[in-house]
Amino acid sequence: MATKTKHSLAEQLNSAQVAISNTLSDPGISKPMAEYGFPAARIKEGQKLYEAARLSLNTRKTLSGEQQYKTAEVNKITKQAYDAYQALAKIARAIWVKDKARLAALGLHGKMPKTTAGFLGAAYTLFDNAAKGDIASSSNTAAGELATYGYTKTKIAAERLKIVALDKMNQAQESAKGETQNAGREQEKAFKSLGEWMAMFTKIAKVALRYKKEYLEKIGVIARSGKTKAQRGAAKKAAETRAKKKVTKG
Repeated sequence: MATKTKHSLAEQLNSAQVAISNTLSDPGISKPMAEYGFPAARIKEGQKLYEAARLSLNTRKTLSGEQQYKTAEVNKITKQAYDAYQALAKIARAIWVKDKARLAALGLHGKMPKTTAGFLGAAYTLFDNAAKGDIASSSNTAAGELATYGYTKTKIAAERLKIVALDKMNQAQESAKGETQNAGREQEKAFKSLGEWMAMFTKIAKVALRYKKEYLEKIGVIARSGKTKAQRGAAKKAAETRAKKKVTKG
């Protein structure tokens, strides 16, 4: 069975704006509405709820856009950081393939972590320990061979900046996620309040303006006459079922 499609947030805002603005501007609507408990002051309360919902939607859209930008930046910077880590890791493993203790000191005792937090921890361990004098020195000992293969202290420091860049952008992305989620909750709350107000407004309008269909239409509350499409469809289906039963019995 098909489910009823909810109105989009934009449609909800538009409906509220039409109803509220036309009520406030047309005495033919505002006067009978006031007689049934919706004076101008109460209509203006609805106007404030409309503005709050509109602003909440705009805020969430803005923050969502910023989050998407930061996510794209994280993806780009992640590739650079991964490349820097993997290149140094491969050189270190090639140099000290038989020196398990040294590889362990560099954090190279397993596969590269899959999570961002795990990767950052492993990357800092690798670059920080590789930068220590006993490992990255320019001597001819096994401990200084990184420099021999191009990984001087200067290069290690430069490559480490790629890890730092990922760390900072990841923090910014997580902050953006939190702000977007909070904006989403505020938006949900604002639209719920507006929806509840509009539901009551609509019910009262159908009574206050029951003899003025043109005014109901002006505020977007169409006075329904006759059977709905669903009701007509149900009646037609029932008739077809009865007809089939008669044919079967015959």
